[in-house]
Amino acid sequence: MLTSPTAHIYSTRSVPQVKAQQLPLPLWPKSGHGFLTDTLDVLEDLPSVQAFLKSVQHSRRRCRPGYAPRTMWRAVCLKYLLNERFTVGLIERLKASPKLRQACGFQDTIPSEPTFSRFFKMIPSSMVEIAIAQTVRKLKKHLPDLGENVAVDSTDIEAHANPNRQVVRDPDATWGHRTPKSKSSKSSKEYELFFGYKMHALNDATYGAPLTHIMLPANQNDSPQL
Repeated sequence: MLTSPTAHIYSTRSVPQVKAQQLPLPLWPKSGHGFLTDTLDVLEDLPSVQAFLKSVQHSRRRCRPGYAPRTMWRAVCLKYLLNERFTVGLIERLKASPKLRQACGFQDTIPSEPTFSRFFKMIPSSMVEIAIAQTVRKLKKHLPDLGENVAVDSTDIEAHANPNRQVVRDPDATWGHRTPKSKSSKSSKEYELFFGYKMHALNDATYGAPLTHIMLPANQNDSPQL
């Protein structure tokens, strides 16, 4: 998102815009399975996540044990860390890599797609919001300059409802503009209409870490939200 040509970079110390070339290089550790494991450990140890995992463990029915909630949580987080859009892609990655299975805590078997779907529905959105804030506070302890240079950008999210029906099932969604998904040589349009929402994200421009976000109807622009 930070490389988007429409993203805007700001400094919280001064009002004028900061050029991306002036920012120092990211200081994150080198990527690898060890880094993924350490990141999953941090996400699992968050207080809000621990409370959620305990509640899921206590509410499980008396049947076959299945997969541990902490293992399922780590796999769900791994999906986003690997930038896998679909669960089937995560499953294939887990099947092909013993180290990824070890990072999550799986043994020989991998959960099916419906199993992941059922667990995902159990995750409350409020817990995710709290977990993001807790993670940012943890990062701030290790990175004192976190948040001094920030970049804001929005991502379009289409609604599942049909806007052409007489009664729209999603009354909160609106029409908005976005960069065309597929630009042909014959098309000269800079923007196209879509029906849904925009996720406005605020990221640290030095380290590339997401700080916070807000979901709004598609007709809301970046600058007023910042």
